[in-house]
Amino acid sequence: MKRLRIINLFFFLSISTIASIALAEQTSLYLPDAQLTPGAAFTDAARQEICLPGYAKRVRAVPPKVKQQVYREYGIRQHKPGEYEVDHLVPLELGGSNEISNLWPEPYHGPNNAHNKDKLEDYSASTGMCG
Repeated sequence: MKRLRIINLFFFLSISTIASIALAEQTSLYLPDAQLTPGAAFTDAARQEICLPGYAKRVRAVPPKVKQQVYREYGIRQHKPGEYEVDHLVPLELGGSNEISNLWPEPYHGPNNAHNKDKLEDYSASTGMCG
């Protein structure tokens, strides 16, 4: 459990560093609101379970109504397909949960988009807690 906390801290610091660089370059980066999305982890997920191949796919369960609520909370009334994905702040691969407090509408556009975060999550999962 201590190692999971260290991995999560590493992930948050990585995201913070990316955000700081982007803001310093005055890019328009869309980041999660800490009040709306403080993050959440499954409290009963053991490392052995999280590190099994396919774990994230098995536990990924965000119903369309919850996704719609996430968009509403962030003030997004309309969006085009492929403009955002409802993503997990604490990745499932690191023990993150599907609770709304761990979800935010992450854009597919911009320098630090959903695709780049996915690569960071994959790297963190393969080299950190499960590596």
